[in-house]
Order: sequence, then C-alpha cells, then structure tokens
Amino acid sequence: MNGPEEYSVWDFWFAPKPESEPFHLHHLQAPKSLPDPHQRHFVAEIGHVVSDDLLNWRRIGTSGCSRFLDRPGDPDRVHDPP
Repeated sequence: MNGPEEYSVWDFWFAPKPESEPFHLHHLQAPKSLPDPHQRHFVAEIGHVVSDDLLNWRRIGTSGCSRFLDRPGDPDRVHDPP
C-alpha cells in the first residue's frame, strides 16, 4: 500500500463496494515520530484509502474516529475499563 511515510500502519479491513465504486480500505495508523513505538495504540486513528485496481491507492484521510481507544485519565475517553 502506498501509505504516508510518517505513519505506522496496521490492521486493515475492506468496506463492501458496489460494482462501479472504488475499493475502500480502512486501517489503523499512528505517527512514527512517537518516542516509544508501543504508544501508537493510545493515539491510533482510522486511516482511509481508496483504489480502483488494488495496486494504486489514494489517501482520503482519517475516518473521523481518532478517539476510539480508552485512555486512562482522558476526560473524553469512550468508556471506562471493566
């Protein structure tokens, strides 16, 4: 995938597509600039790319769900841990 060089990218999934539409692929992404690579799980965003041929990809951006992970001490976290 032709991803942005400044991001670590992992966990991919495709959205269903009609015959005449491009392929939509979503993935988790986080900045490579983090001092500890394990921190990426706390700042992950859902990236969104599209392709007509599964070889060449165009970055759409993020899917607007950057705050889906539970972050202890974050007042905007999605849920409290069990």
